[in-house]
Amino acid sequence: MIGEFIFNLSKIFKNNIQISYILVLSIILSFFYYFSYSLIQRIKFNFLTYFIIFSPLFYFFIIVISKVGIRKEIVLFVFYLFYLTFLSNKSFNFEKNWKVILIFPFLLFNHEGAFFYLPYIFLPLLFLAKKKNLKIIFLQFCFVFLLSFAIELLLYFNKGTGDHTVAICESLSVYAPDKCDWWGPIAGLKTDISLVKGGSYFEGLSDLNIQKSIKSFFIFNQPFTYIGFIFYIVYSFLPIYVFFNYFKLKNLKLLSYYLFFTFLFSIPLFYVSEDWSRWFSIHFYLIAFNIFFLINNNLIILHKNTNFTNINSILLKKKFKTYFFILLFFYATSLHHHHFFFEDVKLEFTYLKIYKKLMNNN
Repeated sequence: MIGEFIFNLSKIFKNNIQISYILVLSIILSFFYYFSYSLIQRIKFNFLTYFIIFSPLFYFFIIVISKVGIRKEIVLFVFYLFYLTFLSNKSFNFEKNWKVILIFPFLLFNHEGAFFYLPYIFLPLLFLAKKKNLKIIFLQFCFVFLLSFAIELLLYFNKGTGDHTVAICESLSVYAPDKCDWWGPIAGLKTDISLVKGGSYFEGLSDLNIQKSIKSFFIFNQPFTYIGFIFYIVYSFLPIYVFFNYFKLKNLKLLSYYLFFTFLFSIPLFYVSEDWSRWFSIHFYLIAFNIFFLINNNLIILHKNTNFTNINSILLKKKFKTYFFILLFFYATSLHHHHFFFEDVKLEFTYLKIYKKLMNNN
């Protein structure tokens, strides 16, 4: 949907898609950072909230990880930030919530992968709702789920063919991405995901070779690839784990169960596409936004913990604060893992990778 809008807008700029793209992206990013600022401006920061912000899967993810760039999920983030702002309004009630949640199904026309993060729409409601509100929340969930599922089916059965891929690539002319007709989202239109689980990587292979490739996609004899990826995810989610060890939430057990459910709900996305780091990053964004939402609405409080107070006062003192932020910057940027999980992809040190590239260019 956004791509079609950018393409038609480019006609104003003499078919220059680059200008149109930069303009639209700048507007979307402006909303993203504006709503992000609105969400966190009232928070009294401590070393753990800073720790969350500097996670490798949060704001730094789109900067550090090569080839990720500004992906379509940025529209989902803008909507979710707006949604949390709406929920924080003093005049909010559950009847008004219909007006906002019904926007979500139409986000699928921009990126159908957003469907697998639908449970996050109802996560903050669990902490705002009272017993009398449970019926309307259930009705809202059922309606949004069914409408989203119907749109998802519509998109799947009308996703296009190889002819559409060729037509789109040709229409983009000199602005067509590299490998346009056999790699990436445009080429994905002609990919049979019921057979090829990993996207368009297996274009041109026989059915037997495709099946072997699918098998090797999920199970291959490279233990360090698995260990590296698991370490990267655990390392990136560490701030959230530590945060909930120091902060008290009335429904922490309910939150744990619900987050586990949201992850299970997103499993098909991991099965269909290999962009596993991206999918985990979206989870992190939405969880972090919820944490800031809970803090803003006084739904989460600090445990009475002398250890936390001492650590916080030391790290955020003027004498140590600069060093603390330098350490956080290295935490956010030192490890480098491609946005996809695939055979031969390894966890690397970002600065070592940069050094090697500079040496190779020289």
